[in-house]
Amino acid sequence: HSTPSVLKSHSWHPVPLALVSPNTIPDDVEKFTERDCAKGILGKLYSKEVMYLLLACSLKLGKFGA
Repeated sequence: HSTPSVLKSHSWHPVPLALVSPNTIPDDVEKFTERDCAKGILGKLYSKEVMYLLLACSLKLGKFGA
């Protein structure tokens, strides 16, 4: 969760996500920042999508997508 120092509380701002697995497609992101991660292959995701993505990349999900 994002906690900007200006707000001194949790906020709605995006947080970076890095996923490394033999089953992922690499991209050109070199820094772990909000802006750089948003430019990566994952783009911006809703939190409800992250668990499905993690399960799929770890081959623990029978079927991913349509």
